[in-house]
Amino acid sequence: MTGGSFADEGLAQLSVTAQPAQNPIGATEDVVTSTGLVSESFLSTLAAARRLLPDAKEQCKDKGFLIFGVFENQGDCVSFVTTNGKNEPDQNIP
Repeated sequence: MTGGSFADEGLAQLSVTAQPAQNPIGATEDVVTSTGLVSESFLSTLAAARRLLPDAKEQCKDKGFLIFGVFENQGDCVSFVTTNGKNEPDQNIP
């Protein structure tokens, strides 16, 4: 999948490892530096990310339809919303 807005869900883990504070060579006592390592991992519980689609006409306005990556224009997006998704994106079914 490319373009558009997507949602995923799963388990995220963040790890922060700090190193003790040190005074650089020649620094006064007021200058203290510390270093650290930050790592993050994510395990999705979905087979694939879900495409997000609008559920309100306001989301289609002011070029908002472009965010979803599947609508030809604002009217296409509004039509999708007002038909509760029955008029699929870019199908132009009356």
